[in-house]
Amino acid sequence: KKMDDRRHKKKLEKRPRELILRENDQQYAINMKSLGNNRLEVFCMDTQIRQAYIRGNIANQKNKAMWIEPNDLILISTREFGDNYNCDCIHKYREKEIKQLIALKELPYDNHKQFVLNLRSIQQGN
Repeated sequence: KKMDDRRHKKKLEKRPRELILRENDQQYAINMKSLGNNRLEVFCMDTQIRQAYIRGNIANQKNKAMWIEPNDLILISTREFGDNYNCDCIHKYREKEIKQLIALKELPYDNHKQFVLNLRSIQQGN
C-alpha cells in the first residue's frame, strides 16, 4: 500500500511553471467550446471570435492530460498570413497563473470571472 500512496502523491504534485506573458503577435483568449479534431472556438481580447488549433506540444502530452475546457484562459498566436479568423493555441493558464497575470495588470479585468461575464454578454448580443 505504501508504494501506491507514493505514486499517487507524485501524480497530484504540480510543479511550478514559468509564467508566460504575451508577445506582439499573441493574445489572451477564453475558450468558448471545443469543436473536435484539436480545434477550439475562442473569444479573444480584441472582442473577436476565432477558431484556434491546439498545437502539437499541448495536444500530444501523453503522460499529462491537458484538457482545455470552456471558460479556460489560453494564450493564442494570431497568424500573419491568410485571414484573421484562424489562430494557434500556445498555452493554457492555471488558476494561480491567472491571478499572477491580474496582479501584473496583463488582463484588463479585476478577475477571470469578469472576463467570462463580458464574453457571455457579447454572446447574448449576437
